[in-house]
Amino acid sequence: EKNSSLDYKFRSINSPKRFISKNVFKLFEGAKLRAEVALKANNSYVELYETTYLNGENSDAISKLRVVSGKKSEIIGCTKMIANAPSKGHLDCRGLLLKNDSKITLIPALVNANKESTLTHEASIGRITEDVLNYLMSRGLSEEEAIDLIVAGFLR
Repeated sequence: EKNSSLDYKFRSINSPKRFISKNVFKLFEGAKLRAEVALKANNSYVELYETTYLNGENSDAISKLRVVSGKKSEIIGCTKMIANAPSKGHLDCRGLLLKNDSKITLIPALVNANKESTLTHEASIGRITEDVLNYLMSRGLSEEEAIDLIVAGFLR
């Protein structure tokens, strides 16, 4: 609705076997959206789709996606933001790949149909470096404890 605000948070710390999610957000005049999705997958197949329509003047959206792919998992994350009115939007998609038998695909899409709108995005898929792991292990953590700590921080 006009001048409404939505804080949407979805967190899945337990790994689903198969999970498909489709979210659609439509923002009208002065509406604000803060959407966060955080998911960890082991032995999983996951598809996450999110589309945000900035249909009203001065609508504002930020969408964050955080995914961690452990063993034998595939994660596909497609986020799209469409500006149809003077508005602002930002997509932030990040993945952490823990095992070589897994795969992450992140697809951020921006569609601007209004010259007074600003849309931005950042996307990255990374790994845990040996330096970070060794640092935490030198502080008395086991490798598994160090990885768990990094993953928990990443999904926050």
